[in-house]
Amino acid sequence: MHPLCRILNGLTVIAAASGDGGWEYTLFALVLRRGRVRIKKRIRNFQPGDRNRGWRNRPAVLVIYGREVVSRICPDKSDFAVRIRENKEFISFGELQEGGTVKLTFMRREAYRLLRNRLEEEHFPIVAARICAGSDCTEEVYAAGKEYFTNDLTLRRLLKPSAEGSALASLLFSRLALPVLGSALVFLGANRWVCGRLEQDVQRRQAELGTLRQSALLRERRHTEWKQVETEYAPPLPYPYAFLADRIASAVPDGVMLTVLGIRPLSGRLQFGKPLPPADPKAIVRGESVSSASVAGFADTLKSLDFGRRLNLVSLDRDRESRYVFELEIPL
Repeated sequence: MHPLCRILNGLTVIAAASGDGGWEYTLFALVLRRGRVRIKKRIRNFQPGDRNRGWRNRPAVLVIYGREVVSRICPDKSDFAVRIRENKEFISFGELQEGGTVKLTFMRREAYRLLRNRLEEEHFPIVAARICAGSDCTEEVYAAGKEYFTNDLTLRRLLKPSAEGSALASLLFSRLALPVLGSALVFLGANRWVCGRLEQDVQRRQAELGTLRQSALLRERRHTEWKQVETEYAPPLPYPYAFLADRIASAVPDGVMLTVLGIRPLSGRLQFGKPLPPADPKAIVRGESVSSASVAGFADTLKSLDFGRRLNLVSLDRDRESRYVFELEIPL
């Protein structure tokens, strides 16, 4: 069973029969039990103006039958069927039959409008309407209940912008108003309790935030002092470190492999409790090569750069494997 069936609590079917004396109404109260539609109550000669408003708190389906309703079996594409369907003075329903025929049931639209307005004036929430020919509507009542419980009572139908969707929404609101109000009161009470806990938590977080801010200010002050020491210890170079490393690396020819590239290395070792050794304003390039000519070409390339004009060849030795080990020094 759809949850909306439990909330709206059944269905009211108003069977309106047209006769010589006007409309006669029979009211059916339908419920869905174990997947089957059952008639819980039947009231004959029911009057829409009855003071019992319990029937107005449930969705209502209008079933119309009697003299106002005409039924005809004809070919589906016949002129008669097309004329009835396209005529705005009639409201019609078609049911396909075997052999390409259709059972066409129709009535005057004006009579339908007046009947529906009469029921809506008495605040019956009409969510669907059906018409049938004949003098007995019991089968059509069961069909209306089955159609409502299986297809009509859906969220899509509820949210659809139509008179039927508005009627369902109004009924649902009236049923849920009190539970929702109670839930809202419970929510407000819980919210007040949670807000008190949150206020305490906010105060604690604010104290932690104040401590973190003091720590951040202390770190920032120490960072500033470190920058001052760094500036005094190693004055800025006319060229960025990345620029120097990139230009030296791009000048390495084939046959030469660098083993050390140091920019402003320390002039001594770091020792605990002793002053920092000053940084030498130079670049140290060490490496290996298979020939001395490659080392000479590498040195000439570096001398052609703006910062390498004062390049010095510190050493050029040959190891046991006949490789040339060299060291270059570039004052900055």
